[in-house]
Amino acid sequence: MQGFSFSRTPSVISGNGKVALLPAKAAVYGKNALLVTGGTFLQKSGMLDFLLRAFKDHGIEVCHCQVGGEPSPERVDQIAGEFSPRQIDVVIAIGGGSVIDAGKAVAAMIGKPGSVKDYLEGVGHLQHDGTRLPFIAVPTTAGTGSEATKNAVLSFCSPHAGFKKSLRHEGLVPDLAVIDPILTLPCPTGIAAACGMDAFTQLFEGFLSPLASPLTDALALDGLLLAASHIVESCSLSVPAQRICALVQEPALAEKEFGSFLKARAAMCHASFLSGIVLANAGLGIVHGFASVIGGAFPIPHGLICGILLAPATRKNLAIARTSENGHQIVARMNHLSGRIQEKPFPDMASDPEKLCEIIEDWACRLKIGKLSDAGISTDHLAGIAAKSQAKTNPVELSFEDRLEILCSAM
Repeated sequence: MQGFSFSRTPSVISGNGKVALLPAKAAVYGKNALLVTGGTFLQKSGMLDFLLRAFKDHGIEVCHCQVGGEPSPERVDQIAGEFSPRQIDVVIAIGGGSVIDAGKAVAAMIGKPGSVKDYLEGVGHLQHDGTRLPFIAVPTTAGTGSEATKNAVLSFCSPHAGFKKSLRHEGLVPDLAVIDPILTLPCPTGIAAACGMDAFTQLFEGFLSPLASPLTDALALDGLLLAASHIVESCSLSVPAQRICALVQEPALAEKEFGSFLKARAAMCHASFLSGIVLANAGLGIVHGFASVIGGAFPIPHGLICGILLAPATRKNLAIARTSENGHQIVARMNHLSGRIQEKPFPDMASDPEKLCEIIEDWACRLKIGKLSDAGISTDHLAGIAAKSQAKTNPVELSFEDRLEILCSAM
């Protein structure tokens, strides 16, 4: 067996209605909390008032700030600067992956000199020391797995000087992840589709990565099969936000009323969490290499980019693996996954990795993922994207022409 290392993971509380335990868990760290949220979901759902009352009942004073859209270094600096002079015992982020990334970065930067930009990979010149305030992540979407990772992705969107880079350190893994599937029920179907494709892509790229280990393989395969079984149904419905506060307090009612849909959202929550662990330990492939470049230049949701590019990237990786000296292992892994997703009795013998590409394309069609051209990218942009995109842990080596062909296929 090849040797491997494995990063730490957060403590986890997972299950319907478990967000109600958040104030008690936060009280372990102290009496002063900074709550980072996004948009208006918590307000509309009544969850913000519910949690603020619960925090107060536990003797916790809460400061609240919001992060709209993908977090920028400037917004992180603004929040960290505002709260550095104050006594903050724990940072809590409740929201999608962008909100959790923002909260993670804020927890890492409160009390630190300079800008978070100074510590970003490929942008800054400093290495973060990994010390931070205690941090709790509470996801309301199922896609990025940020509640399990050691990095916070920050963005500056500009056609020429934009970037999407990570603040990364082993010490930045959240202390606690509270995963309550009921919180994901209001997620709009389009966002749920993009998030689901992101989670599947992270699991899939980790499964094929040269840094994969027996441990990441086990987690990735479990997550991939969960996602494959539930991704379409998880995008079939969106529950009004106003219902959520009551459902959190009566999880049995949620389970009775929303049955298989809640089960599908729960499965995607688990797949997303596993994807965060897998990517932190095995790395990612060319789809995320493209997404980093595209996300810095165009205001396109990250998961949507993954959903658009996964099938054409998989076809190119497969074609190169079939003709390369050591590519048989990659082909075998794709073949095995294809058979498992199709529930073949002998998946390694009775499947075809080409079918895997067709399955992914079918999901993209059913989930209305679209094409790069739908997102405002033209053929004039492709050469620049291909030239800047890299992926050290892609399963095969891709030339500039290979990368360009993938992008052209996604137009």
